[in-house]
Amino acid sequence: MNIIDYLATLNIVDYVILAIIGVSVIMGMYRGFVSGVLNLISLLGALLIAYLTYPQLAEVLQGNESLIRTLMYYTDAGSRITDVELAMTPVSNLSSDTLTSILQSANLPEVFQQFVRSNVSSQVFAGAGSSNISEYLNQTIIAVSLNIICFLLCFLLAYIVLTMLGNLICYVFRLPVLRHLDALMGGVFGGVRGVFLVFVIFALVPIILTVSPIEQVGDLIEQSKLAGYFYKTNLIAAIMRGYV
Repeated sequence: MNIIDYLATLNIVDYVILAIIGVSVIMGMYRGFVSGVLNLISLLGALLIAYLTYPQLAEVLQGNESLIRTLMYYTDAGSRITDVELAMTPVSNLSSDTLTSILQSANLPEVFQQFVRSNVSSQVFAGAGSSNISEYLNQTIIAVSLNIICFLLCFLLAYIVLTMLGNLICYVFRLPVLRHLDALMGGVFGGVRGVFLVFVIFALVPIILTVSPIEQVGDLIEQSKLAGYFYKTNLIAAIMRGYV
């Protein structure tokens, strides 16, 4: 299969992913190697800062009853269990097969299913008075959604500040330019940044699909050649897993 035939098999989601990465590569080539290195350092620094600070922000926001009620209203996953008796089943009595059946019928994004399995297995909400599977679905989705949002807010704020600092360093110190490899290496670092940006965008997809389960959007993501890598390998969720 040649490149033309391959491109013909892609859908709109694939083209959006390629466009984001492509624009980032072009910007990296234009800005050059040194700027690309500083930008990558800013990205990694922002990632570390977000990892260290988002649990504190999430803890503060969890005390905001209005926000939690809003999240509960829009993400009401417990209502997806149509069998009332099954919804009230204590998690301590759930078999693995029954839990799998419930999660499949609830049609939750895979990342949420993984967290629900983990939380049911360890019964993490027992201290909060939650005992049945419906409550565990709601509590897990609220916790995961809040943590993802807090992580992204901390990351974006830190990235903006660090990027501005990097640009200031380039301007003040007039850092040298590599004549022959400047654009090429800048493009490489730009590509890395573009890939991570796509990961950031896809971290929000599970929340969007839960709040507004539009079947066509889910189908486009499932049919995409590239989206599965970013969607199923949810980098942000993997980083924050220990805190949910």
